[in-house]
Amino acid sequence: WTAMPGTSAHDEYIFSMAYLRGNTAEMSDLLIGGTTTTYWPEEDSRFDAVEFENPENKLGHTDAWLMTLSTYTGEYAGWQKQLRSPADEKITAIAAEASGGHAYLAGRAFGGLVPEIGQTPLVAYGQEDAILLKLVWGRAAASCFRGSACEAGIASGVGLDNSDRGILTPTRCGSGTANAPGVPNTFVDGLAVDDGNNDDPAAAGKRQRLKWGNQLESRILDAEVGRYVLCWC
Repeated sequence: WTAMPGTSAHDEYIFSMAYLRGNTAEMSDLLIGGTTTTYWPEEDSRFDAVEFENPENKLGHTDAWLMTLSTYTGEYAGWQKQLRSPADEKITAIAAEASGGHAYLAGRAFGGLVPEIGQTPLVAYGQEDAILLKLVWGRAAASCFRGSACEAGIASGVGLDNSDRGILTPTRCGSGTANAPGVPNTFVDGLAVDDGNNDDPAAAGKRQRLKWGNQLESRILDAEVGRYVLCWC
């Protein structure tokens, strides 16, 4: 396959990449990092190049971005992020844990880097500086089948309670994210499954899986075949 991540404005470059091994070829991803002069990939990447000529759609500098691509198809794997700074920045190297969950990024930034919107910017010394970041995104994978319930495990889900909930979405996680059409979506779906053993008090209440649907109650998975993103909070 061949992939061209980016916009029709041709302002995107890839400078770093790491392989994220999954349980199967279909579940493996590439974590790639590059640069852009627009608001992509936070904004829709399928605008016409003419629209990016509008100064309002330009950053006025170069920002770094990260995303995952499927190694099986080369398509977006549902996770995209743009780093922020008032001046130029670039991610030039990535090292990722094979099991997912953490990645370590190295690069450079000119100005006060803001890894997340709303965070306090890093100190700007007036020149270009080296940066190191630890990125956490909680990579998770599961295979679910239409006509049944769906369960998915998360690496950091020990001690979940009934206020913790997950969403299966075809888009990236964020404000306004909702379950994909066909995913059971009642008030009891997306809740944690108790993996604890009642005979072992030390193990009781340890939950690491989320579940959608219940065949006995005729709540079954009827979503289109494809790859979905697991979001939780």
